[in-house]
Amino acid sequence: MILLWYTKKKDNFGYISEIIKEGILNTEIFNLLKKHGLDHVFKIRNTEGFFLKEVRRGELIIDFADQLSHVVLLVKGTVKIYPLTGDGETKIIDFVSGFEMLGDLELIVGENAYNTVEAMTDCKLVYIDVRVFKKMLQGNDEMYMFMCKTIAHKLKGSTKRYIMMTTYPAKKRLYYFMKKLREDNGEVVIDSYEMASVLGITDRYLRALLTEFEKEGIIINLQGRRKKRFSVVGENKKYDISI
Repeated sequence: MILLWYTKKKDNFGYISEIIKEGILNTEIFNLLKKHGLDHVFKIRNTEGFFLKEVRRGELIIDFADQLSHVVLLVKGTVKIYPLTGDGETKIIDFVSGFEMLGDLELIVGENAYNTVEAMTDCKLVYIDVRVFKKMLQGNDEMYMFMCKTIAHKLKGSTKRYIMMTTYPAKKRLYYFMKKLREDNGEVVIDSYEMASVLGITDRYLRALLTEFEKEGIIINLQGRRKKRFSVVGENKKYDISI
């Protein structure tokens, strides 16, 4: 499960529209929590302070340094995470899909958002008012244990990514990310500059690696120069990473 902080940047009319939508979608929110085994963790009797929202690819979910007012559960789609650099460029540090927690450090220490979170695909999100979330924490041992396990999982993931980046060549790292994106979303759509920054290589070298994968029958339907859209159709175990 992904847990993200969100800052609402709508006017009052937009906010009221979201609250109305919240009431209509109570059952869906309950079902989503139950589906992922979180109904016994959140222990909610109603969805007051909750609402569902769908965002399109390219929309910001969190902006760097935002004051965080909502917790967000990413229930469908993939997001990319990047800090604000001094030169204004985006350096993606991770892609995240499925159900996993983000924003936990901001929650614990009460600070503004450390990174920007942007929808890499169309996403479905459940927003929870931070005041409601804090009330759910009170006397809820299951919730505290859930957060501890999530933080531990994140630390483990960071260690694995560090090992991958420092031990394996760029071609294996690219193969790993392509397979991950395919498993999460089916079709793979990447910005070559962004993927190159994740891998720590140049855009030119990335395009050369993609051409090699195409010749090897691992990818097809490669289109575009910067925005690349393709399907991962083959596998080659020699590129697998074991971490």
